[in-house]
Amino acid sequence: MRKFYIRNISDTTLLLFVAFFVPLVKYKKNLREYLYPKCVKAKGKVFQINRLWLTNNSYLMAIIFLAIFLRVIFLNEVPNGFYSDEASIGYNAYSILKTGKDEHGMLLPLYFKAFGEYKNPVYIYSAIPFIKIFGLNEFAVRLTSALFGTLTVLFTYFLAKELFHKRVGLWAALFWLYLPGSPVQPYCF
Repeated sequence: MRKFYIRNISDTTLLLFVAFFVPLVKYKKNLREYLYPKCVKAKGKVFQINRLWLTNNSYLMAIIFLAIFLRVIFLNEVPNGFYSDEASIGYNAYSILKTGKDEHGMLLPLYFKAFGEYKNPVYIYSAIPFIKIFGLNEFAVRLTSALFGTLTVLFTYFLAKELFHKRVGLWAALFWLYLPGSPVQPYCF
């Protein structure tokens, strides 16, 4: 009898995918009807609500798409050069991705020591998926900042909408979109 050994993380991921997601796809219709019988009956109403939501929030969607476009278009070229902080964040994220340890050998640290200071781990840990997808380069490291900058535009809209009115929220998001050198996103233009 042959024994099955899991060699690395990708084998574990493949095994989890096969064990959990393949049966869900195979029995999707039956599971949906069994678990959510009321949702299956209300499926047409959901699409009507989504279309209504999209028509009511078309200006917001345009602002968000413009924010994504402006923050990603020249991401690997502007600003010129790769700063030492960006390089340190990229290297630490790459090191965590490959070994689970930072550049000093600490296992999944809470704070990353680099150049005599400590860096916040949220940015480093959130850069890992982009480095995994695009490789270790300027675009992958800066894409995390662009994502946070786009989310800041969205949160600005929701905050101004909650405090004042929807129209004020749209104007606030539009102004934050064009704000060069915003605190979260220094790579706007």
